[in-house]
Amino acid sequence: MIKIKAGCKDCHMTDYRCLDFHHDGDGKKLSTVSALLSRRSSIERINKEIELCIVLCSNCHRQRHLVKNEEFYKELEEKSFTDYNYSIKNYNLDEIAYTESIVK
Repeated sequence: MIKIKAGCKDCHMTDYRCLDFHHDGDGKKLSTVSALLSRRSSIERINKEIELCIVLCSNCHRQRHLVKNEEFYKELEEKSFTDYNYSIKNYNLDEIAYTESIVK
């Protein structure tokens, strides 16, 4: 009933068969609503998790995760490339040898 009343936040679909609870990236997610339901958690605990969610249809839900993953991989790729270039440019064998001699 909660899903039907809310409808998809992005496209406003109200067909309950297509609606999902989506944690909106605030980092407070402790579990999925479906996992809580399958573990027969208390209604209070389930409602608390639902409050952390927005309702999205399955298509919009997938699109949000796709965008999130694309941003993550792009950031990771840029960071790794930058770190690699930094380490190659600043590779100093004398410093490494000196550091290793101190550590030993």
